[in-house]
Amino acid sequence: MKLGMKKIIVWIIINSLVLQLTGCYTFSELSGTEVTNEKLIRENNIRISLKNGENIYSEVPFHQAYADTSAYIIGQGQIYNSGSNKGKTFSGQIYLTDIDSTRHYNNFTYLWLKSKQKVVLEKNNYKEFAPDYEECYVLSDGGEVTKVQSNEIKSIEIEEFNWPLSILYGTALVALIASAVAGIIALSNNIGPLFQ
Repeated sequence: MKLGMKKIIVWIIINSLVLQLTGCYTFSELSGTEVTNEKLIRENNIRISLKNGENIYSEVPFHQAYADTSAYIIGQGQIYNSGSNKGKTFSGQIYLTDIDSTRHYNNFTYLWLKSKQKVVLEKNNYKEFAPDYEECYVLSDGGEVTKVQSNEIKSIEIEEFNWPLSILYGTALVALIASAVAGIIALSNNIGPLFQ
């Protein structure tokens, strides 16, 4: 009885681990004008495959498609309109030329923009860039900055939620649980009580 129960438990653990590790997200390759669509790149986790075989994965907000040589800040935080205490979620870039003044206080950086808006960024949720290049992708893990020139890139993929895969995994998980319960019932009926 103990050997049969162990097999069932190991089977459940292995299959659950496979479902957990593969997840319900997949990568879809960008093509044509999508590759230069800054909004699409900025709002999704991306994976860049380089011609040398290296793959670089970057999560929002730490990457940016970039074709300008102006310095900027990229990050996430809150943006407030002039005279308003109600902020909206902000994720993107702000050119240094658009900033009127800044202040660092505790764990936050406050940016007052020339457009009369205020942006509040958490210390670890933004990075300042002063690029000296054109047509590239800037990626950061919050600390180290990687600059990838367009001519080094083989493909760019964005991470997307995959409904068919999610339904398949959900069905597999239900089947896994049902077969485990059936196995436990079969063991208890054929061999006697499970916990003797």
